Amino acid sequence: MGISKRVFSKEFKQHILAEVARGKSQAELARQYQILPKLISRWLSEQETYGAEAFPGRGSSSSPQARLAALERENARLRSENELLKKALRCLDLRLSPADENGGSKCAP
Repeated sequence: MGISKRVFSKEFKQHILAEVARGKSQAELARQYQILPKLISRWLSEQETYGAEAFPGRGSSSSPQARLAALERENARLRSENELLKKALRCLDLRLSPADENGGSKCAP
């Protein structure tokens, strides 16, 4: 039985940050809402970094650069898989065709 991760809405995060802006301490808010103070610090940092684009929601990237990086990683993975499939196809073609002059296959078993 694992511990479930709590998910906070954008509105909740903005409410907490508004309270901080009004002068309430992070420690006080953390106790009141039973969250870690470092979580409030992270939300503050995200808001300072991304402004209105902060807290985009589950599965959304917070910036075009993050989306581009994710697409580049996926592209590299797909290229690697494609190369592997090409090699496997060549091996299958060699096994199905007659053996070469030396009596063996160029593909390892």
